[in-house]
Amino acid sequence: VENMSYTEAIKKLHAAGFKIDIRDSLYREDIKPGYVIEQFPKAKSVVKPGRKIFLYINAVNPKQVEIDGGPNHNEDALKGASLRQGISRLEELGFKNIQIIKVLGETDRIVKVLSNGRTVKKGDKVPVNSRIIIEVYDGRLRELRDSLQNEELSRSGQTYYYNLENGEEGYMSPEEASSPAYPAPAENQEEQDEEPEYEFVE
Repeated sequence: VENMSYTEAIKKLHAAGFKIDIRDSLYREDIKPGYVIEQFPKAKSVVKPGRKIFLYINAVNPKQVEIDGGPNHNEDALKGASLRQGISRLEELGFKNIQIIKVLGETDRIVKVLSNGRTVKKGDKVPVNSRIIIEVYDGRLRELRDSLQNEELSRSGQTYYYNLENGEEGYMSPEEASSPAYPAPAENQEEQDEEPEYEFVE
């Protein structure tokens, strides 16, 4: 009775003298809601009349699960968990459509989880067919900070300069910094014209 509607499957099995037990309601997008996904024993199996047949029915609505429990529902789900832990948790719950987006940060820890564009909080119920996005730090911030620190150390003792005339800039050693950027103007060595001497005649 697989791929048959629940009502049709019940009628057919009852007519054949079997009992029915609904084991679970699953959800698959490729099967219509309310249809039989699987049965046990399988079709064409030899069984005695009155045997109980177990049916798995495709749910009308997708199963909803709690990604991250906790008393504080204002906190983001899986925040601070490692990327590996987060993916393992989501796959264990049955999520298939998972996307990872990396943002600038120090570690590989999860920033937040989004379900169909909405941030998931602790305790939220999320349909297992949702499109999940995991925002996670990429670890580059620490590398950038270390790079800047190394650059600063390599320049220790040097002075930054900028030339207003030609736009030149850079770093100079303490010796260069202590010397005048431009030579002092030379003193005017020209002698002033002497006043003419006058000779008086009696």
